[in-house]
Order: sequence, then C-alpha cells, then structure tokens
Amino acid sequence: MTKTTLSEVAKQAIGAKKPTKADAHLIIQDLIQSNALSLRDAVALYTYFRPPIPKKAKTDMDWVAKAIGKGDVRAYLNYLYSTGDRIAATDGHRLHIIKNPDEKKYPEGSYLDVSGVVVSDVEDFGFKYPNIDRVIPPEDNQEEVDTQEVEQVMARHNPDSKLAEAVTLLPLPVEINGMRQVACSTKYFLDATNQLEEGYRLFVGLGDITPIIRVVHGNRTAIIMPLRGFVKQGGGYHE
Repeated sequence: MTKTTLSEVAKQAIGAKKPTKADAHLIIQDLIQSNALSLRDAVALYTYFRPPIPKKAKTDMDWVAKAIGKGDVRAYLNYLYSTGDRIAATDGHRLHIIKNPDEKKYPEGSYLDVSGVVVSDVEDFGFKYPNIDRVIPPEDNQEEVDTQEVEQVMARHNPDSKLAEAVTLLPLPVEINGMRQVACSTKYFLDATNQLEEGYRLFVGLGDITPIIRVVHGNRTAIIMPLRGFVKQGGGYHE
C-alpha cells in the first residue's frame, strides 16, 4: 500500500469536491473502527463533524431525534432508545416515537446517538429508560382536533410577541375540565408536525386535569405535555 503523505493530500485536494458534513462523519466512523485515531482526536472529530438535526426532518430518525434532551443531567434522556419494536426519544416534556427500522441493528435496550450509532445498553448505564407507554393517551379516551383550525391559530401569532412565538393555544374539540384551549410549546408542536407538514392528525387525551397532546403522522407519534397556567387575554399570553 502506498503511504499517504500530507503533501500528496494537499495536492489532491486542489479542485476536489468538498464532502458534506454527513460524508465526513461516515469517514471518521471508518477511521475510528480501524483504530486510526486516538480517543481524544476521535471524540473531537466525531463531535465536530456530526451532522446537526435539520429544522425539517428528512428521515424518521431525524424526526425522533428532535425530542432528545440536550445536556440533561439524566444522561439517558440525551440518547434515542430502542424498546425493541420502536425507537423513542424524550426530554421529559415531549416524546417522539417511530417504528424500529432495524431490530437487529437497534435491539431492545440499546441507546443511540443522533447519528444512529449504538452507544451503550441499559446494563452499562445502570438505569432503566422511562416507560413511554404510561404517557400515551388510550385511543378510546381521546378526541381529534381540527388541524385547519390549529393552523389558523398558528397564522395569527403576533410576530412581535416573544411569548406568543413560544406558546400556542390549541383549540379543544370539546370542553375539558372547563377549558376550550390547551397551551403547548410552539417549537415542540412544530417539531412534532415537522413544520406543519401535510397529513398529520392531532388528538387530545381526555380525563387528565390538563389534556395531553398527541400528534400522529404515518409512522410517527409525538406526545407533548401541556403548559399549565397559560390563558389568553387581550390578544396576548399571560401566566
């Protein structure tokens, strides 16, 4: 095998097509697996070239990764998790779930980073991932919300109000505990619907003090915990 020199690389790089960050990340993974990098260098390069989660998810894995925690002290929330038949992510305020695309690659109990790399399992971490089924409203105890009405609410947001940008009041199809609206994070709602991508369905779970929001779109299911204590007064949002 011909030895690669820095000089030869510099020469070949002139006019070469610049790889995408995703391509560079795959190359780095190959280098790591061939033990060509020290741990320090591998961590630095892996972190730098790891592709960011796009604002509008292009894949199911991109979409589910939007719900992971970011630097959470509960380390397990900073990863995706395989239940076996599903891949889930939660930051404690919302939950994204998809069907597991490859149960051999992502077996039950495995943890994944945002690139889909299996990083550990439950035994290594020493804890148990939350039971995601506990927060999903039963299908026989929920009401569907008119998504056109919701999008009209989104369109009426006051662009000069930071709070209005952060909070959305979703109209309820029926009165629940005296409420006809439920507040949720606008960002979480846009993430769950993939920026209001056509075809999603919206439900609210009944029977709770504050209704739980459920978004369904094909293979994707999102649960959003409501923001308690918000009401709308005089065109603005107040706690």
